[in-house]
Amino acid sequence: MIKIRLRLWLATSLIPVASAVVLLTDRQRPRGGAGPSRTGKVCRAAYSETTLLDELIDGLRRGLKEAGMGEGTDCTTTDRNAQGDLATLNALFDKLNGDETDLIISISTLALQAALRKVDRKPVVFAEVLDPIAAGAGTSVSDHRPDVTGTYLAFPSAAMARTIRHVLPRARRVGTLFTPGEVDWVLSRQRFEELLKREGPELVSRPINGPTEVSDPALTLCQSGVDVLCRIADNLSSSSFPAIARACAMANTPLFTFSPAHLSAGGGVVGVVLAGEGDGLVGAAPRRSPVSLPAGLDPFAHPEVRDWLSFTPEPEHSPSTALVVGVATREAHPVLGRFVRPLLGASAPELQGHFHGAGVRSGVEAARW
Repeated sequence: MIKIRLRLWLATSLIPVASAVVLLTDRQRPRGGAGPSRTGKVCRAAYSETTLLDELIDGLRRGLKEAGMGEGTDCTTTDRNAQGDLATLNALFDKLNGDETDLIISISTLALQAALRKVDRKPVVFAEVLDPIAAGAGTSVSDHRPDVTGTYLAFPSAAMARTIRHVLPRARRVGTLFTPGEVDWVLSRQRFEELLKREGPELVSRPINGPTEVSDPALTLCQSGVDVLCRIADNLSSSSFPAIARACAMANTPLFTFSPAHLSAGGGVVGVVLAGEGDGLVGAAPRRSPVSLPAGLDPFAHPEVRDWLSFTPEPEHSPSTALVVGVATREAHPVLGRFVRPLLGASAPELQGHFHGAGVRSGVEAARW
C-alpha cells in the first residue's frame, strides 16, 4: 500500500509539469498554424542524486510520452544537479534565470527555495516538495507567485505508522534520522511523530547535516535501544541510504523505508511476512499451486490462470486467515541462489524470490502452497 501511494504521489506530481510543457510549446507555435515553431527548452534542476529523483524523472518521461509529446520535437530537456552543494545550487539557478531555458522544473524543497530566490524571468514548476507554503512559495494555495506552480502531497506517514504497529506490535521506540536544514523534512518528522504516537510507539530522532555524518549517527541510534529504524523521506538520508542500511545490519535493527527503490540499495535482499483476514472476501481461490505450471508460462496470463485459480462471486474465504512468508532478492546470493526463482519472468529476471503460504479456515488447516 505504501508503495502504491508513493507511486501515486510521483504520478500526480507530474501533472503540472506536463501541463506546463504543453502550455509552453503551444505558446511558441505561430498564430494561424503557419511557419516553424521553436522547440521549448526545459531544464530539470535537482539538489542531489537520490533514488526518488530517478523514479520521478522516469515518470516524467513516461508522462510526456503518453501525452503525445516528443523529445526534440515539442521540447528539449536537460538535467542539472547540484550534487548536494547549496552554493552550487544557487549558482545553477542564477545561470538558468539568464540563459535560454524556457521552463525550469525544480526538484526538491531546497531547489524550489533557490528558484524562488534566483529566478524572476521564467516560469518554475516544482516537484518532490512536501509543503511549498512553508518553503516560501506563497501564503496559501491561492496567494502565490504567478509564475510558480507544482504539485505536493504528503508521504503516507499514517500508513507507515500502522504498518510498523502491525508488523512489530511489541515495538515501543522507533528511530529516525532527519535533516534540520530542510524545512519540509522537519515538518515530515513532526507529522510522523504525531501519527506514530497514536499507534503507541515513541519516535526517537537524530539530526544529520552532511553525507559524512550519516554512518555514525545511524549506528549510535540503532544501538540506543530503538526497536526499529524508519527512514523519513529527505534528500540526505535518501542519498545515504546504503550507509543507514549497513548500520541497521550491524546492530540487527529492522529497517523501514518509504521508497521501494531502496530495497536494492539496502543489500538486495528483503524478507516478507504477510498476514490477511479473508472473512467475507469474494473473488478467487487457488485450485493448486501456480508453481506446478510448466516452466516459461506466465501464471497470470489467460487461459493459464484458469488452471490454478478459481473465480467465484461467493464468499469463498469465509472465515479464513492466510499467512505468507518468504524472501526476495535482486542479486545473486551465495545462500539463497538455489532456493529462489524468477518472480516476474523474462520482464525482470533479476527479481527472484521464494515464498510459502498457508490458509486456515475455522481453526482447521485449509491449504498450503
